[in-house]
Amino acid sequence: MSKIKLNLPDKVFGVDTNLLVLWVVPGLVLMALLLTFLGVIRPKISNISEIVKQVMEVRKTTQEVIEKRKYFMSIDQNELNASVSLLSSGVMPEKNSYLLVKIIRRISENSGYQVSDFSVSLGEVKKQDVNQKEIGFEKVPVQLVLSGPKEKYLELIEGLEKSLPVLSIDSFDMKTSGEIATIDIRVSAYFQPESNKIKIETLSLKEMILSDKESTLLSTIKGFKAFEAENIEGTEGRYKPYERSDPFFIP
Repeated sequence: MSKIKLNLPDKVFGVDTNLLVLWVVPGLVLMALLLTFLGVIRPKISNISEIVKQVMEVRKTTQEVIEKRKYFMSIDQNELNASVSLLSSGVMPEKNSYLLVKIIRRISENSGYQVSDFSVSLGEVKKQDVNQKEIGFEKVPVQLVLSGPKEKYLELIEGLEKSLPVLSIDSFDMKTSGEIATIDIRVSAYFQPESNKIKIETLSLKEMILSDKESTLLSTIKGFKAFEAENIEGTEGRYKPYERSDPFFIP
């Protein structure tokens, strides 16, 4: 078998050729190891790092769930359910002006007043309040004329102010004739679209624990009267479309 002979000069770039040949094999091995590390080992390390990160996130989430469960288990369940039901009554179950008329009629009847006329806004209510979009609620307004005993109008106002859903008196004008008062009033309630509702699972344990301010608010509305809103049929009064516009509102 013939051997391949390489005729190399004694020196290359001033360095002894035998010395250069001596480093060729280790250099090639080192280069192969480097390529293997960059092409195979390094991606595997990156994958392992990502898996470890995911495991740590799962552990963190699991621990948060355990802490939330412990917190909820430490609360009286009957009291918790009662508070949830009370807070749910604070807003309208649907964006329905006729339903609001019925609720106000029931409140008024407790003070001897009757709804003699009402008007509602057809279609979508324009968001004219600056903060309305920020808080995630939409106003549901109605205009009503209430008639009843003059001496009980303060009782009527207090009933509107201390009822659930929460009502806002936007305008109020009263005329009297003898012992009878006729009140032209504009009242608004609030409705929260499904897309704006807070997802409980996204809340932290700190956000779930009531602050002093929130506890005070909850204690306050416990003195309010919640009105059932099962249906709107049977609403009395003459229907009149209500489309009064704000001259300062720019759509």
